[in-house]
Amino acid sequence: MAWVSRGDVLGRPGRWTAGLAVLLASLAACAAGPVDGLGGIESRRAAVPLSGDPPGSVDPAIVPIPVDPAVRHGRLDNGLSYFLLENGSPGGSLELRLAVGVGSLEQRVAGDGLAHFLEHMLFNGTEAFPGNQLGRVLQGLGVEFGSDVNAYTTCEATVYQLWVPTTAPGAVEVAFDVLDQWATAATLEPTAVEAERGVVMDEYRSKETVEGITTDHFDRVYTQGTVYEGCDPIGTRDAIETLDASELRDFYDRWYRPDLMAVVAVGDQPVDLLEEMVVSRFSDNQARSSHPVPVTRRADPVTRMVVESITHEDVSSPFVSVDYSLPSRRRGTEAGERAVLLDSFVADLLQEHLDEQVRVGRLSIIRPYTTTFRHTSTQPFLGFNFVAEDPP
Repeated sequence: MAWVSRGDVLGRPGRWTAGLAVLLASLAACAAGPVDGLGGIESRRAAVPLSGDPPGSVDPAIVPIPVDPAVRHGRLDNGLSYFLLENGSPGGSLELRLAVGVGSLEQRVAGDGLAHFLEHMLFNGTEAFPGNQLGRVLQGLGVEFGSDVNAYTTCEATVYQLWVPTTAPGAVEVAFDVLDQWATAATLEPTAVEAERGVVMDEYRSKETVEGITTDHFDRVYTQGTVYEGCDPIGTRDAIETLDASELRDFYDRWYRPDLMAVVAVGDQPVDLLEEMVVSRFSDNQARSSHPVPVTRRADPVTRMVVESITHEDVSSPFVSVDYSLPSRRRGTEAGERAVLLDSFVADLLQEHLDEQVRVGRLSIIRPYTTTFRHTSTQPFLGFNFVAEDPP
């Protein structure tokens, strides 16, 4: 279980895979209501042009790239989406994700840490797996907490991760049962909340390190004046110490609903079987709220020069980070993915140039690094940083 800051010590966030990032953005953006479908499933459809436009005139900036034909994808009547792929390499296992298109942005109070604390609580009891039974059941299948089962929370999404060996009898069925329980059946017992509070506080203490302090400073600079300003998944110390089970229940019932969820499964199992598992477990799930709409993910590019200095006695060596704000890229479209690819080419060329200048002695810096990164789903940057030696 973890919270994911929007930037690390050098202003570089952890990378999502492109496909999962697009999926999470679309879940929050659409917040679709129930749809009609045959047998509880909406037929898988190719992208179609806007009404009235001939196929050749569709703007590539808005037409989604078709999903790989090998991926079985669909949507249940209750709005839950799923993406399934049979992959026999290396074999003997199944990877699953329950992606929830809401995060800390959906909290009623920006810094209360509810979304992240709730993520922790889903490992501390559900109706079918009360108390610590979930851990015992998964460990009985050969699943290790941390490496095989985990979760993370950002301002924009919460993602639950599970790996199971398909060689263990009943493991596939149990895996889908676990995802279904996470989606609908958290118990959120007050005693369990109290027990978990200390675990969350241990994570919070990482904010008090030099890396945490520096990261917070980057976050404030990047998000000033945007919808993300003040959004901190871990929350404040006071909020962590005082939130209670009723607040967690309110957030869970309000936002954990099928139309904001997607199930992803990849492994050495036939897609027909995987689809049957999704339909049998998730078709009867219903929203427990009146379908509130998630916060719109939006941040305009930074158009002014921002110069910030961060000092701390425990910083091992000085570093400089220079980041250029890029226009938002519409991921999952032909034009958007082309722009992302070109951004990465530019970063690679800059990296080669800096490395060469250091090699021939024209730049007296250490470890130049250039990359593209997204501080949030709507804030792409091209940035580079380098470390310098302390003066004598």
